Amino acid sequence: MSIVSAIVTYLMVWWVVLFTVLPWRNEPVLHPLQGHDKSAPRNPQILFKLLITTLISSILSAIIYFLIKNTFITLN
Repeated sequence: MSIVSAIVTYLMVWWVVLFTVLPWRNEPVLHPLQGHDKSAPRNPQILFKLLITTLISSILSAIIYFLIKNTFITLN
């Protein structure tokens, strides 16, 4: 696996994991102001979610790299 393939694989895994992690710990605002969406999260905790996404993606990408490097999965 080349460095470009590894980076592309990491980015694809990162985006999939991000969209999986985004709904975690969302609590709607109890009394939204007029004009605000009722389903908008009160505290979205974006930095926490980005950190979790990066950690999970790093682990998954390392597993994918290991599987490809040991020819359990081939890209040919």
